[in-house]
Amino acid sequence: CCCCCCCSFSFSFPFSLRQEERSFFQSIEKNNNMSEVGVANASCKVLVYSSRSGKWEPQGSGESHVILYHNKDANTFRIVGRNKADKSLVVINSNVTKKIVYSKPQDMFHQFRDPRGTVYGMRFNSVDNANTFAQHIQDTISLLTNPPSRQKVPPSQPPPGPPKTSAPAKPPPTTPPTAPPT
Repeated sequence: CCCCCCCSFSFSFPFSLRQEERSFFQSIEKNNNMSEVGVANASCKVLVYSSRSGKWEPQGSGESHVILYHNKDANTFRIVGRNKADKSLVVINSNVTKKIVYSKPQDMFHQFRDPRGTVYGMRFNSVDNANTFAQHIQDTISLLTNPPSRQKVPPSQPPPGPPKTSAPAKPPPTTPPTAPPT
């Protein structure tokens, strides 16, 4: 996918959606070949900052449903927003990278600059929605900045079997034994 908003998404719903929203998103799953999972969502008005006019320009009419997706296969994240009035209108489709700066100039207004240089603003419908979504974004940036180690841990030794003699077993040493000289 080139992230041009023409593809379908595959995701589970770890959050609650109204029935019409759930039906819409499930309907686009049929032709899916991606492995994205929605990890956070929010309702908000989406704006884009115009450097020409120096003003925020609304994207679509009214609120949008914004979802943070995680592609588990590629370990990538992106934010996708669809206008609630016109579900075919994608108002955000932006990759989240470790270099993204997500800021909260107000309790219910947050903004970020995507890798292409577009500055998005999101005016949330509640402080709780804003804080929850921001926390997921910050956790995502932290995960991308400090990925977990992928080193394989060697399998542990099986525990020793019962003693073969009737003599009581020796207690384990209090210090580990030293390796024999080579």
